[in-house]
Amino acid sequence: MNLNANILKRATMHANRKSWEKTRTKGVQRIRFDLVSNVKEVSTSLLKILPDTSLPKHIHPGGEEIFVVEGVFQDERGDYPPGSYIRNPPGSSHHPKTETGCVLFVKLWQFESTDRWKVHVRAYHERPFRLKTRPGVELRQLYGDYREDVRLEYWQPDHRIELQPINGLELFVLDGGFVDTATAFTRYSWLRIPPTENLKVITGKAGAKLYVKEGHLVHTVPGRPGFQPPRTIESPRDPPTEFR
Repeated sequence: MNLNANILKRATMHANRKSWEKTRTKGVQRIRFDLVSNVKEVSTSLLKILPDTSLPKHIHPGGEEIFVVEGVFQDERGDYPPGSYIRNPPGSSHHPKTETGCVLFVKLWQFESTDRWKVHVRAYHERPFRLKTRPGVELRQLYGDYREDVRLEYWQPDHRIELQPINGLELFVLDGGFVDTATAFTRYSWLRIPPTENLKVITGKAGAKLYVKEGHLVHTVPGRPGFQPPRTIESPRDPPTEFR
């Protein structure tokens, strides 16, 4: 089974219009945004884990990227409240659970096989910063390397937002919303823009808060024609440590 598997095509999903589907794991429900089942189950999903659920300890052969949307996610290393960004690289393992229940934005099998960098950022604990080059936008960097840039973006109300993404772009609306041509994106909406397209939207009266991932849709090897590194924006507040 494949879902929105062609990265060269624009894709949208609105989770607030979908029903949660059961998974093979008791206490876990899911709404899928994309799935490439013939490539190690590469996927992007919204997961709901019910209160007082403990999941089996498991290994991440292809890596796991998590953003905690609601509730408190937990494992043997600690608690992860809303706004927590977690990167569990290939070969890592953990024993997840939640007492309160939680909603997670999760991406699987989207790491380089040699990546061993564990990351935990509590994004809501620090104020975002402004860029002069993008009026109406504030940022909070979550992660960046030569192939991708992951960040939170805060868009001002009633504002036109434009961006020429490098190697594609993915957005997940955490709060507020925007309009792209004739489509309204609200909380829990997901948008993937292929490398050949630009972003041009207008925010609503509440503005918007979004998870943004850029550069990951085209994994071009450095040195080959056409390679462009994603824009990595470093905040002076972010120390270069693996656990923040």
